[in-house]
Amino acid sequence: MNRIASRHVLKTTRLMRTTNHHKIIRLLIFLLIIVSNFAFAQQNKVVFSNDTINKPKAIAVVDVIQEFGKVNEELNLMELKVKPPENILKIDSLYLEFKGLYNQEKKRVTEFISANPNRQKIDTKSKKWLGYKNILSGWEANMNQYIEKNFQNLKTIEFEEETWKLTYKNAQAEGVPVDLLLTIEKINTRIKTLKKTISIHNNRYLRLGARTNSRISDIDAVLNNLEDLKKSEVYDLFYLRHNPIWKSFSSTEKEKERKKVFQIKRRRAF
Repeated sequence: MNRIASRHVLKTTRLMRTTNHHKIIRLLIFLLIIVSNFAFAQQNKVVFSNDTINKPKAIAVVDVIQEFGKVNEELNLMELKVKPPENILKIDSLYLEFKGLYNQEKKRVTEFISANPNRQKIDTKSKKWLGYKNILSGWEANMNQYIEKNFQNLKTIEFEEETWKLTYKNAQAEGVPVDLLLTIEKINTRIKTLKKTISIHNNRYLRLGARTNSRISDIDAVLNNLEDLKKSEVYDLFYLRHNPIWKSFSSTEKEKERKKVFQIKRRRAF
């Protein structure tokens, strides 16, 4: 009996230990979940805090002179960044040349379609117009990339603009010397000028990009017309493109007979 009781006690003890282990594991998992949620909440809180920190705020008066040198260097660099590169500047003149070429080619392709050309000629013409489209698409992609970069630069400039506006108001409120206010005003003037330059460049290439895109749509219409021409009944295997040769001979003989009868009648009249 004692042995049985001992075994029962031992089993009960082991079971209690196992149950306690499970409880401990569950507790650890629960605590881990709480800690994870807390960390996640703190992380979100930090992101929100960063957004708050990144909002424009006035530069302290004692730091204005030091920041003045930094912002001047940044503005010099920004002026170089927003300047249209060579491949963008070329598009202006190239587009004007292409516009004249396009008008000529559009007239030619209209006459070409009316002449019912063969399939080989249509394929050659399609490749030519597809080449025009690829050129314009390349220009459009380059302009879009340049404009997108400028929009990012504009955001940076607008941030600096607000920062130095607040700095001017703060310095004015603290009654700093006029020379310091003039220094801050110089920065504000440079920022406004650069902001205006960016807007001018963007508007210029947005307009040119819109015209380029419109021209690409016109080319697509031409390509579709050429493709439709290939699918038309004119190019069906059994379509009769010309009258049979015997009909040509027949009509020629009839014409000769008419002329002969006319000449006989004319002689009799005299």
